Amino acid sequence: MSVSPGCAWAMSRVASATAARGWKEPAPFDRILMTAAAPELPQALVDLLAPDGILVGPLGRERHDQKLVRARRNADGAVFCEELCVVRFVPLVPGLPRDPVAARRKEDA
Repeated sequence: MSVSPGCAWAMSRVASATAARGWKEPAPFDRILMTAAAPELPQALVDLLAPDGILVGPLGRERHDQKLVRARRNADGAVFCEELCVVRFVPLVPGLPRDPVAARRKEDA
């Protein structure tokens, strides 16, 4: 895929972070997209939002309908949530993903 220099994608930084801890070094972020459901809005991610930043993600219990929420942090730091639609996502889990190679070695032993 080619991206023209003036395109917003050319100015974007994309990262994958561990569970709800987020990616603290380059924070604050203008936008955060959660791709797994949390029971409630993770404060660790809200803390990474810049003033006027937006976090979009699913909130709710595992194996139940969840709500896709857009959370906006205003310049004063207050957070306002807007429910967008009903969804079902995998759960947000703490910790690091297991090492698939190490797991296979244990299973083969």
